Amino acid sequence: MTAAGAILLAAGCSPDGQTAQDNQTADAASGASVTFAVAYRERIALGENAIVEAQLLAFEPGSDRPELVAEAREQFEGRQVPIDLTLTYDPDAVATDRELAVSGRILDPDSAQVWITPEDARFPAGNPDADLGVIMLVRSNHAASNDTAYLCDDGQAFSVHYDAPDITLTMGDSTYTLTPAPAASGARFEASSEEGPRAFWSRGEGALVRFEEDGEWVGCESSTYLPAAEEAETAEPEPGPAVYTARGNEPGWILRLSGNDAEYLGQYGETRISGRVTERGALNEETNVLTISGDNGESFTVQITHTICQDTMAGLSYPDTVTITLGDMESYSGCGGDAESLLVGEVWRVTHIAGEEVPGPRAVTLEFDGEGRLSGQAPCNRYSASYQMTGEGVVLGQGVSTRMACAGDLMQLEATFLGIIQGSLPASIDADGTLRLGEGRILAVRE
Repeated sequence: MTAAGAILLAAGCSPDGQTAQDNQTADAASGASVTFAVAYRERIALGENAIVEAQLLAFEPGSDRPELVAEAREQFEGRQVPIDLTLTYDPDAVATDRELAVSGRILDPDSAQVWITPEDARFPAGNPDADLGVIMLVRSNHAASNDTAYLCDDGQAFSVHYDAPDITLTMGDSTYTLTPAPAASGARFEASSEEGPRAFWSRGEGALVRFEEDGEWVGCESSTYLPAAEEAETAEPEPGPAVYTARGNEPGWILRLSGNDAEYLGQYGETRISGRVTERGALNEETNVLTISGDNGESFTVQITHTICQDTMAGLSYPDTVTITLGDMESYSGCGGDAESLLVGEVWRVTHIAGEEVPGPRAVTLEFDGEGRLSGQAPCNRYSASYQMTGEGVVLGQGVSTRMACAGDLMQLEATFLGIIQGSLPASIDADGTLRLGEGRILAVRE
């Protein structure tokens, strides 16, 4: 069964004994469905035992305690993200004043990693065919095989150990077991007894904890309060040198530089030269020249010019134009550097949306933080969404926004804008510095 065929069903059977499969048929016939895909930013391959789980939740307005509408669990069986999913349900079973939300997570027992929904992005019930685009999950702290320490705003400290599907929370000399509970974002666990913390809610790098049944949530952050010996055992290794990558098309080639180490793959992988950088020079302020001496005795030169380069196939923009020269005659040109570096930094001001000029005085903006989060000002409301760079452009996850009402024309323009910035968007930067998203449906310039 494919992931797209993993239909998510309401739990249990109907009073007349109707099976879950019968409910699936009835729900599908009703036409109520939510479609989305799950992915994550890290380039970590999933093991054979990895599992994707998803839930459709319904909330009373203002509540953080959802009702479970539907759920599913499926093995990846060697597939990798993004994975498409469709949830079908009976719309008559959800009150019209409810808000819906999708909660998803990926569990990989082989690597002891868990990715979770990063934000509570609710949407009104009543849309019989909702398409949420890509939901970009974030890696959860609580998934690590070692204990994760937290220090809270009120000064209390504790550690959490993940033991699927539960967690063990240790505070002082006391240890408490908490079990999973539905949540539209992060990973929420609640106590199975009346002693100790009542709930723990992991949300990326931070967490919330509740010490009384209906008490206030207390904010907590990852901490280093554990004994130094444990810190030394769990310390991450020092990062190696950054890898600079350049690539070209027709014929396909790729170059990787890591410190003074170099590797060139040409002719779609038929040619391979490994070696070291033996000379570095500069033609001018914009152009550097490297000489690579191969382990097999061959040598070649690499010319890196710091001018924006457009990939001839995908159209994605890169910060450098790179030329490889093998021997006396063979020269190949392509693009190099980190495409994302062109997007981060100063805020982008949107000038046109779907061909329409953005009116003043409020600026519509895009801000890529370099950590997988896009945020800014839409024509009316503030918004944010996760993003991931690929060889084709920018993949945007499910977005959230404030709910302020504005004049009708601005609301219409905002709907168009928010409708564009989702899913996979080609991204390029013109010679004059104009950012083009979605093949020019959004144009923006630096502030």
